[in-house]
Amino acid sequence: MRCFWLLIVITTVAWSAADNWRDMLSQVRENIGRQVAKSTNYTCVETVDRTTFRSSIDLLPGCAYESKTPVRVRNMHDRLRLDIAVSEGKEIFTWHGQDKFSGSSTIEDVVRRGAVSSGEFIGFLANIFVHGGVRFEYTGDAVINGIQTYSFNYAVPVSSSGYRIGTKRGKPAVPFHGSFAVRGSDLQLLRLSIIADNIPESSLICSAETEMEYQIAKISGQDALIPSLFILKMDEVNHRYTVSRSAYSQCHEFTAESTLQFDLHDAAETGTASQPPAE
Repeated sequence: MRCFWLLIVITTVAWSAADNWRDMLSQVRENIGRQVAKSTNYTCVETVDRTTFRSSIDLLPGCAYESKTPVRVRNMHDRLRLDIAVSEGKEIFTWHGQDKFSGSSTIEDVVRRGAVSSGEFIGFLANIFVHGGVRFEYTGDAVINGIQTYSFNYAVPVSSSGYRIGTKRGKPAVPFHGSFAVRGSDLQLLRLSIIADNIPESSLICSAETEMEYQIAKISGQDALIPSLFILKMDEVNHRYTVSRSAYSQCHEFTAESTLQFDLHDAAETGTASQPPAE
């Protein structure tokens, strides 16, 4: 009798989640929107490990490979240490240890070579969960590492997209899609994946896929939704494949006593920041 009662409870919970997923999604978007709205005046240290691979066999012209699992050989690795500040709805970057942030310092202003990305703190979250024009689909629930999770797919058309593929030839906006998972107990975001669609051939980029993991951290006694891990995988038309992995640490509130400063005049002139995900 006790086992039968347990079976009924599990079945009811699963049915309720599938039946009421729109209400659940509304709460998820409200939670993330609230976190994005208060994501301001704090800094983190970002450590970026970039590894580049080359393919020398199984190559076809353009982005194609003869094999579904091409042979790639590692040929370069570097590590970057950056300071990132979140202020007034923007992500501002500088090299780690610098004494000043400029309101115009985007990631490509600081890192001039190789694959770089931004948008993990504000841009992607606002585009997917706060702005309109996004299609969502509930895909089910699962228990992962003892945590009840609920998963969704989403798709952002180019008309609603702030995702820009940046190269020397320009920064066209592209549509994108992906998935995300939330924790069942409080519907807080755990994971988010992003796949760029319809990348222009002129960009010389074949594919760009991003995976992010999120956490709720205490900053000055308040809960803040911040990334714990960011992985960008990018394949180029010359068959160069890059994996860029970012981790975040030492997140703290920006205060007047800090040696870090914001150039408010530059920030006002710059206006709203774009979201350059890859260069």
